Parts: sequence; C-alpha cells; structure tokens
Amino acid sequence: MIIYNRGADENDKEFEYRILKNNIMINNLKPGEHLMSEVNLSKKLNISRANIREAIVKLRNERLLDVKP
Repeated sequence: MIIYNRGADENDKEFEYRILKNNIMINNLKPGEHLMSEVNLSKKLNISRANIREAIVKLRNERLLDVKP
C-alpha cells in the first residue's frame, strides 16, 4: 500500500479515506485482495481505529470495498 503525505488541511478521517481510495483507484489494492486489519492500519498510519472504520464504511457505501466478517 502506498502511503501518501497528509495534506495540510486534512483530518485523520479524510487522510485515511484518501489513502485507501487512491490505492484502490490506481489498482494497488487489487479486487478481492484483503486489507490489513484495522489494528495494523491504525498503527501504520498512526490514526485511531474509529477513523479507519469510518473510511471503510464510506468506501463500502461507494461500492469500492466489500466488508466481510
């Protein structure tokens, strides 16, 4: 996964959402590929799990991500 620099006016939710969406759109995250866990994403990006969950929900609502238990 490519980690981009955070924008000056970007909050945690926007930052996480942009990273995930950009990686999906440039096909760096392939269809059907598993993301790392919320815990690992949280540690890697230094963002709370709640913000990661919100980004995942937003991407799921845009039909860019499937969430499976």
